[in-house]
Amino acid sequence: MVRDGVMASDGTLVDYSGENVFNSVYANRNGNGAYASGDGDRFKGHGLLQITGRTNFQEVQNRLQAQGIDVDLISNPELVKAVEAFLSESK
Repeated sequence: MVRDGVMASDGTLVDYSGENVFNSVYANRNGNGAYASGDGDRFKGHGLLQITGRTNFQEVQNRLQAQGIDVDLISNPELVKAVEAFLSESK
């Protein structure tokens, strides 16, 4: 698939910015949407465990909510780091 300004007709990546690389590599994987959704960059590896992909973020969110921790990781994936810090301090 050719993406203007991102991939050449032979499929090689032209624009090596982090956002484009993550969107290209993680498009349509792990519950992420297509390249244009931006999910690849939004749901790239976060936190100590490097949670990657919309599906995995949703699973972590569900498990936290089951424990009474209400956090929206889908809308705010960067919060994974804060949740990890909180959980490590509350032991």
